[in-house]
Amino acid sequence: MRNLHTAALIAASVLLALLVSACAATDEAEPELTNSVTEELAGGSVTVNYPDDWFSDTQGGVIRLSNRAGFLTEGVGARRGGDLAGGVMPLPKDALVAYGLDEDAAVTEVARVLAHEFGGDLPNLIMSSPTAFDQGERRGAVASGTARGDDGATGRVAISVIDAGDVFGVVTLSTFGEEIAPATYARAIAESFTYSASS
Repeated sequence: MRNLHTAALIAASVLLALLVSACAATDEAEPELTNSVTEELAGGSVTVNYPDDWFSDTQGGVIRLSNRAGFLTEGVGARRGGDLAGGVMPLPKDALVAYGLDEDAAVTEVARVLAHEFGGDLPNLIMSSPTAFDQGERRGAVASGTARGDDGATGRVAISVIDAGDVFGVVTLSTFGEEIAPATYARAIAESFTYSASS
């Protein structure tokens, strides 16, 4: 079980690390999430919403999202200014022990630990402390930060985590170039996350 979650976290971490080579962004309005994708992941059905003009696919237990199809099909080498991309995954609560956390850990603590896991290899990463939010009866947290790539360019990154019952929904995003606030999107996408265990 740990190997599957570690592999998914590594995949998400690599994606996040490769995405950081961008200009800083500013906040923007609440995104409209009109598309949805449903995948069988971590022993259940995961559904998440995303913006109408975005694209999705699934690889290695992670639903990948991007505002440009070419990024998903051609990879990081095809990135360009204005790209925003990342991943969504369920993290079963019984897998938290792999990160030194109890199954009943607070969502802000889960977000803090996962932000460190995902961003651990990024040079010059500065992350905010996670901020808690409520979505109905569910509790979530979001953290954002900046990182400087090897070429000196900076980018913005975000992670949002939401308590979805048996799992935490985890969303990671980062931007390239244009003024896009990944934390705004990460939180909105996390709020749309649902998980139903397979019977």
